[in-house]
Amino acid sequence: MSMARIVIRWFGLLAFVALGLLCLNNAAHRAWVASSAADGHPSAWLFSAGSFSVWSVAAVLAGFGIFFLFRGSRPVSKLPIFILAFSLALAVSPFSASSWLWTPASIVEASG
Repeated sequence: MSMARIVIRWFGLLAFVALGLLCLNNAAHRAWVASSAADGHPSAWLFSAGSFSVWSVAAVLAGFGIFFLFRGSRPVSKLPIFILAFSLALAVSPFSASSWLWTPASIVEASG
């Protein structure tokens, strides 16, 4: 395995895991703000917390996908491609959900 592949493999994993932890921190903060309801819009904060939670999982999965993609001199298997495609689908899912299903207004209407 070449040195460039090793560096890309480990840097990709560590960078995306760090991004995932940062998104998880944002999700926890937004969930905490939603529980205090200081501004009167807890459903919007909860939606944002859910979006950051999904992005956190997507970032960690992308890191592992890159890690598996650049392994050894073996040919690329379908697993890292599937992991990267799934992480991409997760990354865009909050945008698609906000447009048709989980809008903050529909959460408020459903809850009360």
